[in-house]
Amino acid sequence: MQRLPGVGGVSQFGQLEYSMRVWINPVRMAALNITAAEIADAIEKQNVVAAAGQVGAPPFGEARTDFQFKLRAEGLLREAEEFGRIIVSTGEDGSVTRLEDVARIELGSATYAGSSQLNGQDTATIAVHQESTANALDISDSIHALMEELSKKFPDGVSYEITYDVTDAVRVSIEDILKTLALTAGLVIAVTFFFLASFRATIVPAIAIPVSLLGAIALIYAIGFSANMITLFALVLAITLVVDDAIIIIENAERILNEDGLDPREATLKAMSQVNRPIIATTFVLAAVFVPVCFFPGVTGTIYYQFAATIIFAFVLSAVNALTLAPVLCAMVLKSGAKPIGLLRFVPAVIFWIRTQYMRLVALMLRYLAISLFVFAAAVGGTIYLFKTVPTGLIPQEDNGVLLAAMALPDGASLQRTQVFMAKAGAIIEKTAGVDTVTTVSGASMLAGGRSNAGMAIVTLKPWDQRKNPNLHWNAIMQDLDQQLATLPEAESYVFPFPTIHGLGSTGGISVELLDLEKGDGEKLESVMNAFVTALNAAPEFVRAHGSFSGQTPQYRLSLDRDRAEALGVNVSDIFTALQANLSTYFVDNFILSERVYWVVISADAQYRQTLDDVGNIYVKNSAGDSLQLRNFVSSEPVLAPDSIPRYNLFTAASVSAQLAEDTSSGAGIAAMQRIADKTLPDGFRIEWSGVTQEEVKSQNLVPYILLSALVLAYLFLVVLYESWVLPFSIITSTVFALLGALIPLALFPFLTSNIFAQVGMVLLIGLAAKKAIMVVEFANQQRLSGASIRDAALKAAEIRFRPVTMTGLCFIVGVLPLVLSSGAGAAARVSIGYPVLFGMILDSTLGLLMIPVLYAAFQALREYLIRLRPRSKHA
Repeated sequence: MQRLPGVGGVSQFGQLEYSMRVWINPVRMAALNITAAEIADAIEKQNVVAAAGQVGAPPFGEARTDFQFKLRAEGLLREAEEFGRIIVSTGEDGSVTRLEDVARIELGSATYAGSSQLNGQDTATIAVHQESTANALDISDSIHALMEELSKKFPDGVSYEITYDVTDAVRVSIEDILKTLALTAGLVIAVTFFFLASFRATIVPAIAIPVSLLGAIALIYAIGFSANMITLFALVLAITLVVDDAIIIIENAERILNEDGLDPREATLKAMSQVNRPIIATTFVLAAVFVPVCFFPGVTGTIYYQFAATIIFAFVLSAVNALTLAPVLCAMVLKSGAKPIGLLRFVPAVIFWIRTQYMRLVALMLRYLAISLFVFAAAVGGTIYLFKTVPTGLIPQEDNGVLLAAMALPDGASLQRTQVFMAKAGAIIEKTAGVDTVTTVSGASMLAGGRSNAGMAIVTLKPWDQRKNPNLHWNAIMQDLDQQLATLPEAESYVFPFPTIHGLGSTGGISVELLDLEKGDGEKLESVMNAFVTALNAAPEFVRAHGSFSGQTPQYRLSLDRDRAEALGVNVSDIFTALQANLSTYFVDNFILSERVYWVVISADAQYRQTLDDVGNIYVKNSAGDSLQLRNFVSSEPVLAPDSIPRYNLFTAASVSAQLAEDTSSGAGIAAMQRIADKTLPDGFRIEWSGVTQEEVKSQNLVPYILLSALVLAYLFLVVLYESWVLPFSIITSTVFALLGALIPLALFPFLTSNIFAQVGMVLLIGLAAKKAIMVVEFANQQRLSGASIRDAALKAAEIRFRPVTMTGLCFIVGVLPLVLSSGAGAAARVSIGYPVLFGMILDSTLGLLMIPVLYAAFQALREYLIRLRPRSKHA
């Protein structure tokens, strides 16, 4: 596995690496006056790498040598029986003591510090980690193929099962997005057909979809992007964008064809002369809006960059298509005097009636301009208020089809106790509704690391199509497991999801490191951590908080009387060698098995290292060759101390994580945790955000600047386009209604937050709203230059551009409905972007569309007033 392309590492829970285990018998050794150091020395001397040399090798003597032979000698031992025949000592009478006389030798594991089970059966659990730049789908396919090939050589009774594959969720999400892509394209084409009421005319915007999307796919592939969820999201939304320009061209050409009586070619040429400038302008404005997003820093910046680049490629190609292929198609497919048939005959009448009501409202708003501007000011105030108050987040927690559980028995509990408890907990988890498999690991956890009292469970859930019931949603299953495991008094259990960005941290929710800035006192750090966790559990924002540090693990401190040891002729180094060889794993040498090198390890047999008395019974030799028990110069006393001392940025630290209560955003959780930390932590302690939480905190303050920079760049381009500092405000300010609409669902629906996907949606809405406003303002400006009054110019532009602007808006609204209605794997992200862009476009296509002529009239009047004040200035 390690050699597969893209694999960054392979780890095993309850690692079972071969080793030649030498289980020494201290009682037998004491009777024969043999020490562990002598056994280690005998193994090293008799298990050696032997290079015996050659016979007949040069340089040669006077005698002729006809043959040259290499000598092979078996220096390294291979079998347990061979190690058993190693001579440890010889007596004066010629008697021999072999290793098998004082030890039990077997081929075993290098460590027995952990174990794992799958649904109650012993297993070797292997985790494969990808490189940061690798493609997870490719690695998954390689692993599946490799395991299928290796399984053919497994011995009888051995099988494998891939219980959790992170790409399962990715594959299902991509499959759902592809379905959404097809459905969105179909809906957009249907809406276009409804408005144009002609199959022939619908061909023009329909062709824009494959041309733009296939071109965008080719470009993102060329710059190294993959077809991941982010780029596919962008393509789904791009469908609603790429038809806009083609719709504008075909609608304008059809209008001129019917109103001016021109032939299709002449109508198309006249239409292009009117819309060339707006199409180019809107393309550059959209690009200007998305450019700042590409420079977002950190891990989240990669998400923004891929999304923005994909969108930019799609609409730029759409503009190229609109300026080249679309006019040709218009001239080919349009027909003079074509009439809609069937029910489609009523469509123009309905559109005409709606446009009439729209024009009446616009005229009324222009008449009462002050009241209209007050409505605009209220919308600006509401947008600013919602920006400050909506819940925030980074990436929504997805249903990845897996949960994790960390268990901690009382400090000092043996691995045997942990294994018994994990078997009990695993049986409960396995019977829980919605659970597919459970892999339990004893002796380690994601939160505590390797400890005898720690355990963890990897809970894979049933496929998403079998968990459509809300009670089988990942969050409901997590709460159910939490409640069931809480009834087990033997251990404290904590169930949590994976982090929203794999590789950043160990848990979902909010993660921090509690730092001791002063003495690094483990007991005080644990006390402060417990108080902090208690305060978090009492807060309504959190359903469960957990700290992984223990500063009071029961231990024994061994005190060595060095003076007495020296007086008895015992070397201190021999004492510690004896302790390690009996009570730990003492590496001695290597041996060969199946052409691979493994360790030879010494330890006391199990019955000789179970109690504290066994420590005193260990023998060590003095300089006179007499065996002395360690109890003669080693004493012990019970102490409480940390099992390990973790550090974070050089400070002693305790990891704390908390799961958010239902309908609580991660932004609210971060604020609550900071508030609780400020209130409860004493001097000399502080928290540092970690994992995904750290990324969210770093990105929180940058979002307003990114949106502001998008508006500024778009404004500056419009200044160049209109050669005015004032008129572009009529376009930029109209985008406030799209933003207000996007923020409304974030404030209303508790399952939504202002996260990465919602923010990208807002940037997209700014560009779309500006594009819509440009189409109206550009025509109004042309009317004004032709001599119409400001009011008449605004009304005429609103009337002419009503149908194409409404068409593009409705295409977008209908096109994002599949995102809003998503469910299953990856649905949280699709919903997070679907709701804001849906509500934003609805408000922009209604109130925003009404306000565009009003804002044009207001700012054009201001522009002309400023020009009159400065008669020498050419432009204002």
